[in-house]
Amino acid sequence: MKSIILRAVASMIVGGLLMSFPEKVSDWLVIVTGVLFLAPGVYSLVSYYTLKKDNSVPVSLPIAGVGSTILGVWMILNPTFFIKALMAAVAVALIIVAVNRIVGNIRARKFVQVPFWFYLFPVLLIVVAGYVLAHPLQAAGLPIYIS
Repeated sequence: MKSIILRAVASMIVGGLLMSFPEKVSDWLVIVTGVLFLAPGVYSLVSYYTLKKDNSVPVSLPIAGVGSTILGVWMILNPTFFIKALMAAVAVALIIVAVNRIVGNIRARKFVQVPFWFYLFPVLLIVVAGYVLAHPLQAAGLPIYIS
C-alpha cells in the first residue's frame, strides 16, 4: 500500500514539474539518459579496480565502461549539444523521406497521373525539417507544448 501511494505522489510531482517547466523537459530527459549511461559505466570501472587489486585474476580495462562513463558525464553536463544533434538527425531523416517521396511521385508519373496534392506533404516535410534545423531547441520542446 505504501508503495502505491509513494508512486502516485512521485507521479504527481513529476507531472507537475513537467507542466510547470515544459521548455526544460528535453533537457531533463537527456540528463536522465546521461545518468542511465553513467551508472553502469561507473559500476564497471569500480568492478575493474576492485578486481585489479586481487592480483590472482588478470583483468583488462573495460573500454565500454569508460566510454559509457564519458558519454554519461557529457550528457549530464551538456544536454543542449545532444538535443541539437538529435534534432539535426531528425531533420536529415525528414529531408531524405521527403525527397524519396517526391522522386517516387515523379517516377509514378510515367504510369499514372499524380495529383498535385501528392507533392504537398513531402514539401511540407521539407519545410518542417528546415524549421527543425533552424530552431532545434524549440522543435524539441514542441511536443510538450502541443500536449
